Amino acid sequence: MQPRPTLKSLAATLGLHVSTVSRILNGAPEAAGRAASPEVVGRVRALARELNYRPNPQALSLKTQRSRDVGVLLPRLADPLAARLFEGIEDAAQAAGYSVFACPTQDDPRRSLDRAEKALQRQVAGLVLGDCHLGDTRLLDTLAAQRVPYVLVGRQQPGQPGIGCDDEAAGRAVAEHFLRKGRRRLGVLAGPAHSSPGQDALRGFAAACQQAGVPLAPEQVVHGAVSAQAGREQGERLLGLGVDAVFALDDLLALGVASAAQARGQLLGRELALVGYNDLPWAAELPVPLASVSVPAERMGRLALQMLLRRVDGKAANPLVLAPEVLLRASAG
Repeated sequence: MQPRPTLKSLAATLGLHVSTVSRILNGAPEAAGRAASPEVVGRVRALARELNYRPNPQALSLKTQRSRDVGVLLPRLADPLAARLFEGIEDAAQAAGYSVFACPTQDDPRRSLDRAEKALQRQVAGLVLGDCHLGDTRLLDTLAAQRVPYVLVGRQQPGQPGIGCDDEAAGRAVAEHFLRKGRRRLGVLAGPAHSSPGQDALRGFAAACQQAGVPLAPEQVVHGAVSAQAGREQGERLLGLGVDAVFALDDLLALGVASAAQARGQLLGRELALVGYNDLPWAAELPVPLASVSVPAERMGRLALQMLLRRVDGKAANPLVLAPEVLLRASAG
């Protein structure tokens, strides 16, 4: 059996220094161009393919004290938004010569701490955090104390590096649409109280209502779990108050509201205006197409990974907020 090729054996065969071969095969694409001429880069990669060379991430970690792995903490892998974020993160990681692995936390801060600790045992280069709870900085404090690079994506915390969406502007835009259409009895399904996108969107929505002289009463805002069933139950509470427009901070919640309205015989888009969030693939295909706020999740994921790698390199990384898009379909009235 042929011995497994190593960086040292490849370098010896090619007559190159082992560090040059390492930068070409294990570094980011741009690093290869700086390490050697295109002709040499081609020779190294051709021999690596011929001998079926594969990097040894454990050995890499022993030398650099970090691997080229990145851990990604997400609430639930089945969540469509989380899946889109992860796709963007993975695309950017692959382009930079890194690998990523997902760590589902069930949106539980205790699990986040546990999953992060297990990721650190793998000597990850850093972490992308998509499950932060507002006001809970235990994990962030731990990572900062250990000088572990991290960035937030989707959910944000004040003063922390990350990529978010201008959810407050989206909430304001939805409220302004309802008000322009003459809707005055408004309701909001705001999702979990610990999730910053929902709280930011609610703040923008409430501010627009207040400015128009149509303030939201406490009972017109419902916090809770996110699912179609939860949306139906929460929606029934709002419909029982006589609301004529509902802003649901997830399309699954909006789907539940639509079901509750149908059971009451209310016509969606006429007797009840409805706008969801995240623009899931089926939203536009419903019998009454669902208006929704579209979030650039894949781009957010790509930018989050790129920001993390800047932090890995010791560079500054300021928070970045992207613009959402309000897609006004038939359900919005």
